[in-house]
Amino acid sequence: GSPDSIETSAEHQASPHKTPAPTMSGSISTKVTKQEEAKPRFVWKRKRRQDDDNSTGQKKLTSLSSNLLFGREQEVQELQRICEIAMDQDQPRQACFVHGPSGSGKTALCRELGQWTMAPKGDDGNSTAAPPQKFYLVEGKFDQYDSHSMPYAPIIQSLQSLKAQVDAEKDTNASAVEALQRAFQDEGNLLFELMKHSTMPDDESVHSVVVEEEEEEAEDHPTMNRRDSSLSRRGSDMNLMMASKRMGMAVNHFLREFGTPEHGLVIFIDDFQWSDPSTLDLILTILNETNNGCCLFLGGFRDLDGEDNDDTDDACRNVHDIEEFIGQLDNTHVAKICLNNLDESTVAELVAKSYNLQPQECAQVSAAVYGRTLGNPFYVQQCLDTLQRTKAIEFNLLEGRWKWDMKQILANTSVAENVAYYVVQKIKSMPPHVLRLIQLASCLGFFVDMTLLEKVYTSPILLSLVSEGDQIESNKIDSPSASTFEKAVLVAEEERLLEKVGRALKFPHDRIHQATYEQIQGDCRMIHYELGCFLCEVYGETSKSPFILLAAAQMNRGGCECVTSDSVRLHLMRLNLEASHVAQKRSAGGLAGELLSKGVDLVKEEDWMNNDVYSLALELHKLLADTKATMGEFEKSNTCISTVLERARQPEDTVDVLAVKGRIFNFQLDDQNCIDLYCKALEIIGIKMIPNPSWARARLEILKTLRQTRGWSDNELLSLTPIVDKKIKKAMKLLTQLTMFSFGGCQPLMVSCSCKLAQLSLKYGSCAQTAFAFSSFASCVGAMERLQDSHRLSDIAIEFFYPDR
Repeated sequence: GSPDSIETSAEHQASPHKTPAPTMSGSISTKVTKQEEAKPRFVWKRKRRQDDDNSTGQKKLTSLSSNLLFGREQEVQELQRICEIAMDQDQPRQACFVHGPSGSGKTALCRELGQWTMAPKGDDGNSTAAPPQKFYLVEGKFDQYDSHSMPYAPIIQSLQSLKAQVDAEKDTNASAVEALQRAFQDEGNLLFELMKHSTMPDDESVHSVVVEEEEEEAEDHPTMNRRDSSLSRRGSDMNLMMASKRMGMAVNHFLREFGTPEHGLVIFIDDFQWSDPSTLDLILTILNETNNGCCLFLGGFRDLDGEDNDDTDDACRNVHDIEEFIGQLDNTHVAKICLNNLDESTVAELVAKSYNLQPQECAQVSAAVYGRTLGNPFYVQQCLDTLQRTKAIEFNLLEGRWKWDMKQILANTSVAENVAYYVVQKIKSMPPHVLRLIQLASCLGFFVDMTLLEKVYTSPILLSLVSEGDQIESNKIDSPSASTFEKAVLVAEEERLLEKVGRALKFPHDRIHQATYEQIQGDCRMIHYELGCFLCEVYGETSKSPFILLAAAQMNRGGCECVTSDSVRLHLMRLNLEASHVAQKRSAGGLAGELLSKGVDLVKEEDWMNNDVYSLALELHKLLADTKATMGEFEKSNTCISTVLERARQPEDTVDVLAVKGRIFNFQLDDQNCIDLYCKALEIIGIKMIPNPSWARARLEILKTLRQTRGWSDNELLSLTPIVDKKIKKAMKLLTQLTMFSFGGCQPLMVSCSCKLAQLSLKYGSCAQTAFAFSSFASCVGAMERLQDSHRLSDIAIEFFYPDR
């Protein structure tokens, strides 16, 4: 990908030296038979840039983004063709995956779409006076080193990117502002919640989108607070499977509301080779939706053949998963574009353009650069930057042209290292205070909140984390201060090692991020552990902490070597448990499972005998069993269930895992074992249910419960006080699940459960399951042709779910 916003100069497009894209530069293919090409309906026009008129003496290299796109004209045209089809609602949904070696320009190619407009084409082939069709290019990426600090990070980043663009046009594009507000309503409110809790750039502006409207609405409708608290719609009571489905529904709702012909969407997700399963499943759900509006999905991933890195094996497995993922896109037309390195003649054109020369004038320089970089656009640029920095190539002001020293160039381009040598050398040449800044940033992630990074950078406690001891003793590193931080950020930006994005800093390229991290001299595991401890100390370790997921991820990356005492071990167990609650509330079941697994791995045998630790060990195992069962990992779930059944001190401690085991039997279509386990769990907490009741008994239960409900007015039913008894709350939850599970296995039991739910609500009050209790009981009453009573109870159920109706 490209570190800079994409710029392809008009001079390049009209260059007399331009040659057709070489055959080795890329290839284009489709997963299915290529759809019939419609007659192009648009003329693509390049957006005007501020430097288009600057044709005076070039003393700086042409922008890196321009170089990364050099020789990619054919691929740009193909992307434009796909985008044009995607903006037509009558065409199949479009997706395109761009892949190639690191530095081949994948990100630059996808970002290039944002630099063009689609002007309607007239019969004469020229653009008409009609306004251009608007689309927004939004972007997110997977992080190689940090996939745990924010659930669904690439999707959230994309939405934040869109919000920033729409905000910038709010005075001139009212329709887009209105569409964005609609998209964040109803199902889309979940996305707003995730954006509000994210720690990525511009979260303050995102927070202001709807929050004021919500506060006003809550004042007008006091019952909204009751609905949210009683139903726990975003709380930990939500089943993880339902939460994941709800996330998919939320994104699809958003795309339908916003993606219209007036303002389409191009969603670009980069670095798929570092993808996490939860986000990949979500994207699959999005792309398999039959109606996503005017939306094009772009994905970028790195070809890893020949790369030597500790994480390469995992990434290769992910690339294999990507190929399987593409094969599952049944409702989407998929294209793939492969970008390879440029050939020698194209590199010669690129070098000549960079210095405003003819190719024959700099043939020796081009040959040396190509021999060193093998035509990789990113490393070509890094090589040229290095040659300028070492003054092997420099601009002669007296002659008004570039001059070079071939001996020095050959010395710089004959190093027996890999092509990442130039990136590493640039990083090593940085002053100590700048080097410390970028290395701390590399530990925290590809995107780093600037306020957070400043706190970390200026903390005296963390001064020696990524600094050599002799540098500190000789005062080579400035004492931490806000001014030092600002100076370091300024230098890092000037050297194109970091970029500002809203309130955050990011690395311009994943290779720069990777190389910076790999240059850390100290023990990286201890650095991550100390960073996690610092985050806990400064921001807290409760669900209210904005960085609790990042803190848990940092401490977990520290590994077992950093757990030097029982107090440290127990602290990390509690942190993982608390972080898993946050992940679950944000509909990230996969992340919750990983955090719980880390916590369970820290449990020791003696913990089960320790009164102070027993409940923590029990909770970690119960939640992990539940999460893994929901994700379909039954073997891991059963292992946790067996541990709890073996170690539990009292029967009440086994209720949750018995229910999880029952759910596993239900997934495996073993209805009787499922019912038996649920009945056993209910009996432990004092609710007696007959596993196989007769229909006669079920009908008697309906009539008995109906008589009870007739003794309550509608207002009395709607004013039920919240249930306080934890056992009754758990019974309501288990009965709700058993009602659904027994529908296929034993319908009389389903009726009995519905009646019991209604009876408990009347006796103890309301909870998250009360709406279901009255709706399911209303169905049973309706089946006995008591239609008036059924209609009344149905209305009561709806009022519980939507009190502001």
